[in-house]
Amino acid sequence: MPADFSSRFSVAARSSARSAASRRSSAVIRPRPGTAAARAGCAGRLADLFSGPRSAGRSGAGGSPDVRSDALSGFAEADGTALACLTWTGARAHPAPRRPVAPVTPATVVPVSVDSSARDGHPFETSEPASAAGRKERGRADLRRTGERYLSEPAEGVTTRHAFSFAGHYDPKNTSFGALLACNEETLAPGAGYDAHRHTDTEIVTWVVDGALAHRDDAGHASVVRPGMVQVQSAGAGITHTERNLGGATEPVTFLQMWLQPDRFGVEPGFGIRSVPAADGLTLLASGRPSDDALRLRRTDAALWLVRAGAWAALPGLPAAPYRYVHVVAGSVGYRTVPGPQGGGRSASAGDAIRITGDAFADPTAGGNGVELLLWEMGSPLQFG
Repeated sequence: MPADFSSRFSVAARSSARSAASRRSSAVIRPRPGTAAARAGCAGRLADLFSGPRSAGRSGAGGSPDVRSDALSGFAEADGTALACLTWTGARAHPAPRRPVAPVTPATVVPVSVDSSARDGHPFETSEPASAAGRKERGRADLRRTGERYLSEPAEGVTTRHAFSFAGHYDPKNTSFGALLACNEETLAPGAGYDAHRHTDTEIVTWVVDGALAHRDDAGHASVVRPGMVQVQSAGAGITHTERNLGGATEPVTFLQMWLQPDRFGVEPGFGIRSVPAADGLTLLASGRPSDDALRLRRTDAALWLVRAGAWAALPGLPAAPYRYVHVVAGSVGYRTVPGPQGGGRSASAGDAIRITGDAFADPTAGGNGVELLLWEMGSPLQFG
């Protein structure tokens, strides 16, 4: 999805940032740019983040020419908003060291077991007793309902719900989680899509829920992403691509697109797409660990998992990490806010997300219709410097 990051900020402005072109095609829809208020909020945020001397701007995509003469020179949305603040006008990643982990093979699906003691009703919600007062020290599971997502201004054929600050919506308390910059739920009507637009230094992960999404970039990659497929585009020094609904005249396409901050900037762009097994279990989709058999991420302490389970199945063996982000794609999941009976019961349904630190996501169990969820494990938050 497009976004426009300009260089109008006085703090750590990058030479590679460009203003958006206004060209528009009747069959291709782009969201509106950010508001002046959002840009002002971003400038204040930058002043807070980058007080004091900073290093010179990063090397960007200056040597990467556009293949198409009519390609956009920048994004068409989010002019001067949180993503510009955090990624394009000064974010430099230096992830904290993480403990060695055993390599995993995503092609081997880990089966889940059915917990016979699972509750008969789902969702289940219980009050958290006073004995759980130490939850802050142990971690936090911050449940965000789908209705809390920011709904972008309606554009013909495009509906987008944002988990974090994006476009004209800027909330300084909700700009990212871990290294995750965006988790957008997109629905494109038949014939709708995004015209050519440019990305730089972002890991773009796409998961299609329904329909078919056509993708083409200026590096020669062309793909059609369907349900059960994951695509990773590492923008690196810069890529220009298009995305549109390939569902013909009647079928919309619904997909998740997630943006992750890399830990290497200005590198050669990368691309990968893979089908995953249609089976219950835990499947590794993408990873920054070189030993993992998965699509490659340009962040060594991050990985994305697919979790599927049938009705009332327990979900054992989920990866642990300092930061975990769970997005429920379908069905529902119940869990405790802390391990043991002292933890309050919670449930999340399709479209909901849980931002987890520490061990605050305990005893996860699928609901009566099963569950499909995406789980990010991240070893560090956004890094600046």
